[in-house]
Amino acid sequence: FGDDAINANEIFVPVRMRKAFIKAQKGNGALIFGQTDDIINPLIPSTIDFSIGLTYGNLGFWRHQLGYEYNIDNIKIQASLNRAYKDRENVGIPDFQTRLSYNSEMITAGLGFLYGLEDSTGSMPPVDAKETLKVMAIGLDFKLILAGIVIKGEGYTGENVGDYFGMTGRGQKEIGGFLDAGYSVGNSTIT
Repeated sequence: FGDDAINANEIFVPVRMRKAFIKAQKGNGALIFGQTDDIINPLIPSTIDFSIGLTYGNLGFWRHQLGYEYNIDNIKIQASLNRAYKDRENVGIPDFQTRLSYNSEMITAGLGFLYGLEDSTGSMPPVDAKETLKVMAIGLDFKLILAGIVIKGEGYTGENVGDYFGMTGRGQKEIGGFLDAGYSVGNSTIT
């Protein structure tokens, strides 16, 4: 998953792994272990930009996690404990994410929540730093497919979401999101 001794920024390590996880499913439930998409705001904007919208509206990323999901008809309930990055590892407890979503062939809509703690005495503490900061966010996401047209977007409001690639970082309250439109041709989408 990356060696901090080689490179302090584990997002850009020499050997990159986006997703590597095990999903053990039984009935309507599934246990997930490994590195996969964040539960909060799981969509990725259609872009050729390597950063996939990080720091300008796309809150989700890939993270080490232990999660559980349960499907009831078109409703999915998800929860996970996620590894915190960088200075937040010092707190010693994982982040918590949860999401409730409706999923069908035409529409997906979700409401997610994130909670964690951050050690504010790290490399870039805010001016009014306390020892531990709360990391919190509420996110909405949707994807609509109608006659080949794909419209998707996410929005969030949160505080101290810098390690989730929010727009401002520590000690800040923020609102962000993105809106994306494209046309689906077979298995490809043109944006």
